[in-house]
Amino acid sequence: MLLSQSSESSQGSPEQEPEVESKVHEGDEGKKVIEMNEPLNEDEKLIWQYLLTIMEDKRRAEHKNDNENDKNIDIEKEMQNMKLTFISEVFETSHGMTAKAFMINTLEDGKWVSQSVIDCWAAVLNYTEKKNNPKGKRRLRCYTTMIVTGIHAENEAATKKAFDTLKSHLKEVVECDNEMLKLKAVNIIIVLMIEKNHFYLICFDLDNKTVEVIDNVANSWFYKMISGTKIEDMGTQCKVKHYIVGYLKDVGHPKASQMADAKLTRKKLEWETTDNFNDCGVFAMRHMEMYGGSDVQFECGFSTRKDIQGTQLKNLRMKLATRVLLSESNVYRGHVLDRARETLHGMKDEEMQQMLNVESVK
Repeated sequence: MLLSQSSESSQGSPEQEPEVESKVHEGDEGKKVIEMNEPLNEDEKLIWQYLLTIMEDKRRAEHKNDNENDKNIDIEKEMQNMKLTFISEVFETSHGMTAKAFMINTLEDGKWVSQSVIDCWAAVLNYTEKKNNPKGKRRLRCYTTMIVTGIHAENEAATKKAFDTLKSHLKEVVECDNEMLKLKAVNIIIVLMIEKNHFYLICFDLDNKTVEVIDNVANSWFYKMISGTKIEDMGTQCKVKHYIVGYLKDVGHPKASQMADAKLTRKKLEWETTDNFNDCGVFAMRHMEMYGGSDVQFECGFSTRKDIQGTQLKNLRMKLATRVLLSESNVYRGHVLDRARETLHGMKDEEMQQMLNVESVK
C-alpha cells in the first residue's frame, strides 16, 4: 500500500534530501504542477483517506466469514454495499471520460496503474491546457486507446483499422471540436503508448520538427525502434509516426511534410530505471504532465537514487489520484468530497491513524 501521510508530517519525505529538491514549480500559464516532495494538503488527505477506507472496507468484508465475532453480520448485504461503493463512478468529464473507484485505487503502491486512470489524467491535463491557453498553441495528450494493437499486424486490413481508430479516437480527445481536429492549434502531440503492458510516450513537437520517445525503462526490451520503407518492416514507434504524419497530411496540416522527415529519437533521462516495470504508468503520467518540447529542459523532479525515487513515486501516486478526483473537469468532484467527509466524519482519530499506520508499512 501507499506511504500514508498524517496531518503533522510525511514519513520518509524526500524533502529532507537537498539533492532532490525539484526545480519545477509551475507549469504553463502559472498553473502549479504536482510537487512530489511535498506532503498532501488537507483536501488531498481527505480524498486519499476516503480511497483507503474503500479498499480497507472491501478487504474487511471479504474476510468477515473467518472472524468468529462477525457470525451475526449479514455478510451478503455487506459485500453488496461494498461492491456498489467499489464500482461507483468517481470521475467523469462533461464529454464522457469516466473512471470507477476501483480503477482509481490502482494508484495504490505496488499496483499496475489502470489504463483508464492514465486516460483520465490525460483528459484532466487537456482540460487545464485548454482553460489556461484557450487560443494559443498548446500540448495535446492523446489517450491510450488511440493506437490499437492492430498496428503491429502486417496486413492491409489491420493498417486501415489502425488509421481509422486513430482518427475516431482523436475526435474523442479533442471533444468533437472539428476545428481542433485539424491540429493547427496544437504545437505538441503526446501519444500515450501501451505495449506488452508497458506505458511510454511518443512526443511530436511540431514547432521543432522532432519526434521523441520518452520511457522510464533504460534500453527497453519492450520494443525496437526499427525504421523501414514498408509499414510491415517498421518498429512500433515508426509505425505510430507513419500514422500521425498520415493524419497530418490528411487534414492538410502545414507541418506534415516536415514531420515526415523528422528523425525519431529516444530522449535520455537521468532518472531511468533498470528494474522498475510496475511504475511505468506513474512515470508516463508524470512525463506527459511535464514535457514541454524538445527545446525545453525536461525536468520532472525525480531523484537518481533508487530509495528516494521509490518514496517519490509513492507520494506521486497519492497526488495523482487526488488531483484527478479534485479536478474541475470532474463532474463528480463535489459528490466525492461530500462522500469523503461523510465517510470519515464518524471515524475516530485513533481508528484512522491506526489504518494509516498499517498502510504505511505495506
